[in-house]
Amino acid sequence: MFKKLLLVLCLIIAITSLAACGRDDSEDGITSVKICLHDWDRTPSAELICAEPTCTSAAKYLAVCKLCGEKGSPYEYGEKGEHLIGNYYIDEAFVSSATCSAGDTYYKSCLYCRMLSEETFEDSVRPPHDFCEIMNKDTFRSGPTCTAGSTYYRSCSVCGALDGAYFEIGAKLSHEDGNGDYMCDHCLTPMKVFEDVPSDKIADVDEIENPYGGDAE
Repeated sequence: MFKKLLLVLCLIIAITSLAACGRDDSEDGITSVKICLHDWDRTPSAELICAEPTCTSAAKYLAVCKLCGEKGSPYEYGEKGEHLIGNYYIDEAFVSSATCSAGDTYYKSCLYCRMLSEETFEDSVRPPHDFCEIMNKDTFRSGPTCTAGSTYYRSCSVCGALDGAYFEIGAKLSHEDGNGDYMCDHCLTPMKVFEDVPSDKIADVDEIENPYGGDAE
């Protein structure tokens, strides 16, 4: 019985000592260590907020001890916030891969809960055009002449954009000499068709210089 009374007395002394929070009982240079049995106050205020509300949680505030003023663990208070929708590159929001006319496409999503929006956005990075020799009415440049076949602009096989370069394909047209000067009416190439050239004109034909630099035919 005596041992039980002694144990209760020691417990009362210990609790009384612990409750003396914030007091400095230093004496003769010896400071006693006091342990606070915190009494937490969870009254929210602007000074104690540590996290704004999101779509997944309410605002978070720090609890404060009424006895010693120490700040404790955060707690939630109030209503949850709105979704924060923006341009975030996450796998589940991916829509389509980039082409030369558009970057990778994603759905807009929430930063916190990753909820997907119906609105999309494009990355600014795009691969280069794939220019090929494609013949159609959009790539046509010019028809055949007596010096070149038909020509077409190179174009992108994905989006159809035209390149500055062009290519030639097909047969050339025949030279024509409608005015009888033994030169092509179109390119001025000397026409050495000797069976049709009078003997007194052969020398003159041999001396004719093509102003366009082409070889005589």
